[in-house]
Amino acid sequence: MTEQRSIPMSRARLYVLIDSFERDIRQILARYVVSEIGESGTLGEKVAKCDQRRAEDAAASESSSLVDYLDLREAYDLLNAHRGLLPEELGKEARELTPNLDRVVAIRKRVMHARPLAEGDSDAAISLLTSFRTRWWAETQRTIGQLDTDPSWEPLVEIRERNAHTLHNLPLPEYDETGLVGRSKEVGELVALLKRRREPVITVTGEGGIGKTALAIQVAFDLVDDIDRPFDAVLWTSLKSERLTANGVREIADAARDLAGAMRPLGATFDSNFVGTVEELAQVLNGLKVLVVFDNLESLGGAEFSTLYNALPDDVAYLVTSRLGIGEFERRYPLNALSERDSIHLLNDLARSRRIEHLQRVSMDTRRIVVEKLRYSPLAIRWFVLATEAGRDPLQLIKDQGELLEFCVRSVFDALSGEAQAVLVSRER
Repeated sequence: MTEQRSIPMSRARLYVLIDSFERDIRQILARYVVSEIGESGTLGEKVAKCDQRRAEDAAASESSSLVDYLDLREAYDLLNAHRGLLPEELGKEARELTPNLDRVVAIRKRVMHARPLAEGDSDAAISLLTSFRTRWWAETQRTIGQLDTDPSWEPLVEIRERNAHTLHNLPLPEYDETGLVGRSKEVGELVALLKRRREPVITVTGEGGIGKTALAIQVAFDLVDDIDRPFDAVLWTSLKSERLTANGVREIADAARDLAGAMRPLGATFDSNFVGTVEELAQVLNGLKVLVVFDNLESLGGAEFSTLYNALPDDVAYLVTSRLGIGEFERRYPLNALSERDSIHLLNDLARSRRIEHLQRVSMDTRRIVVEKLRYSPLAIRWFVLATEAGRDPLQLIKDQGELLEFCVRSVFDALSGEAQAVLVSRER
């Protein structure tokens, strides 16, 4: 295997890869440093911090090594600090590869702390950790080998929220494979608008599949981790009831269908048993600076949102995604399709991460045609790649996008008045 070879990576697979690297570092410290100068000599001023972490770990005992409670950066820095105690080849390797650590540490934080992965994280993690080639990195090399030879291996890991500045109930995004491609400008603009707090409701509008949900999730996480703490809580609720898969449209189990259903995840962030009314939720939120993120609001409608808006405290701000918008309350933020360049980038990343070789071999001109036919839509590009992976004919997918288009416009049609629906149906005929 070479460093350029693509290995399919999910969050769980990244987790075990980075964890194996950390275990190698700790084993090296224990074998060559702690064995020579003891834990106190190895850890120095970090002894107290590691001892506190061990005391807070319910599964630990007094015999648990303090080295196991070092962060990745702390552990690697100690390798370099005690490089004279390492075998010469290992010490040289640790020094030469130190510049790689800033990127690995940043990826680790996103993986282990349940944050959206950034564009290029998967490829970077594989490339950087494959650089550690000597025999002392046995766990890392074994894990890379297993990831490479068994693309279907999906390890069971528990990833928990850690170190958030702000209370939240945000879901993990569905774009881990690629990161959020081509939306950095929009993320920055929306974060700035929400922090400014001049408009109580900002609605991201755009056609189905254009990436409104993904953008809202990224913006919400950026606000959660903002050191200025613009909000005391960032609360997510979704009225999305269907998901487009490679094999067609599938219903989402237990999806919220009405205002009462949408309230539950908001209140449950404070009380897991919350089943109260909008008025009771208002009491919970009173005195707090809160951002409520409503995904797919067209399923609810402007009248019901008005009920919520009027009932909740004035300090509550709203970020909404909707294909239609909600009328008088909002400042609309129209979201356009990806650029051709970003669309091709997304297509390439998905085809590479899923090892769809015949898609990787097509010419650049063909890729331009494909993304144009898919309207530069992130959902359409993902649907195309996953359906191709499932064995469907790529050419036929381009010609017949009926299920995709139906999914993208159905909720808009359903939200129209009976008269408007009749007009559209008559025109179609």
